[in-house]
Amino acid sequence: MTYAYSSQENNWPFVRKRVERTVTVAGNLRVNNGNVLVSAATEGLGIIRQPMFSVAAALRKKTLIRVLPEWDTGEHSVSAVYLNRQFLPPKVRTFIDFLAEHFSRKSDWM
Repeated sequence: MTYAYSSQENNWPFVRKRVERTVTVAGNLRVNNGNVLVSAATEGLGIIRQPMFSVAAALRKKTLIRVLPEWDTGEHSVSAVYLNRQFLPPKVRTFIDFLAEHFSRKSDWM
């Protein structure tokens, strides 16, 4: 099961002790919604590769288990794109600040 908008498509990179490996995966489910992937995985339909914030609740409930915990899958960025900083509405600035704070607190994810 794969995420349709991933830049890595069906090639999943893994790193452990400076050793890099890429695994090519295939599956019948390719979607553009991480929640759908999490739901499918909790129903036993396959293995997914998703950000920790997406799977943290399922890991806590033990409806998902982490496989290959000794391997790191790398970091992903989140971008907030807006037209012009000069005319940035305060509510948009507030939302961007909220996102930055939320995604910087990894303890919230586990």
